[in-house]
Amino acid sequence: MQGNLGDRDALRRALNGVSTLFLLAPNAAGEFTQLLQALSIARESDVKGIVYLSVFKGEEYVDVPRFSSKRTAERMIERIDMPATIPRPAYFIQNDVRQKEPLLKHGLFGMPIGSKGILIVDVRDIGEAAARELQRHEYSADPLPRETYELVGPDALTADSITAIWSDALGREIRYGGDDL
Repeated sequence: MQGNLGDRDALRRALNGVSTLFLLAPNAAGEFTQLLQALSIARESDVKGIVYLSVFKGEEYVDVPRFSSKRTAERMIERIDMPATIPRPAYFIQNDVRQKEPLLKHGLFGMPIGSKGILIVDVRDIGEAAARELQRHEYSADPLPRETYELVGPDALTADSITAIWSDALGREIRYGGDDL
C-alpha cells in the first residue's frame, strides 16, 4: 500500500488495516512534518511494527536539516515506545552514478571523500534488510523491542581506494578531483 505522507486523510486510508509499515520520508522541505504526521497516524492506526529508514550518524550532524528530521523521528519513536526497527544506512554506492560522465570522459572521480574516507552501502542491501525486518515484525506474535543498527559496508573507502576500484573496473587510470567542496 502506498500513501502520501503530506496528505493526512490519504495516509489514514493507506494505513487502515496495515499492521506493519515501512517508512521512508522524501528528502523534501516538508520531510520533518511528514515524518511526525506519519508516525502519529501509524500509532493511531495500531500499526504493530515499523521499519523506519533513518540515516547513518544522524545524531552527529543535527545541523544538516535532513539528518535533524530523521533524528527527531527516531526520538519520537522512542518516546512513544513504538515497536520499530531503525536501520541507519550510510552513503549509497548508487550515488556514484552521478560520477559517470567525469569518470568516463575525463578519468576523474569528483566526490570529495578525502583521506578519512566514507562508509558505503548498496541500496539492494538496504532493501533486503528492510524486507527481513518487515517480515520479522509482521510474523511476530508480540510487538518486538525497538532496535537501531548501522547499515554500512565493512571498510571506509578513501579517495585512494575508490579511485583504485574505479581504475580497475574501467581499465584506465582514474584521478581524484580533490577535497574542495
